[in-house]
Amino acid sequence: MSEVLNATRVLIVDDEADYASSTALLLKKHGYDSHMCIGSEGCLAAVERLRPQVILLDLAMPGLTGLDLAQKIRENPNYKSVCLVAVTGRGQDLDRMQTKVCGFNYHLLKPLNFQDLDVILKSVI
Repeated sequence: MSEVLNATRVLIVDDEADYASSTALLLKKHGYDSHMCIGSEGCLAAVERLRPQVILLDLAMPGLTGLDLAQKIRENPNYKSVCLVAVTGRGQDLDRMQTKVCGFNYHLLKPLNFQDLDVILKSVI
């Protein structure tokens, strides 16, 4: 139980429920305190409630996109230190530049390479 209390809290925001739940399960199996939000609608409320250290944001979602959400999160001074990770199928230079401008710390491509994600998560501790 103390491992979970000291674990990095991660919020996964994706409109694909299977992807979000499998990612959350994988992170939990590796000792992370993972939570998920299906779609963008409840994301900001989940951020407020959970106070995650890391947010994995899908970029292409109906309604607010991951870029929109990142900008809203960065506007709140309480979340300046949250690590934002873009998780997307888009990896062109323009895509990476957009995520940087919107306040993302990292840009990872789907399917996620767990080792790459794990390095990022461990750097947040």
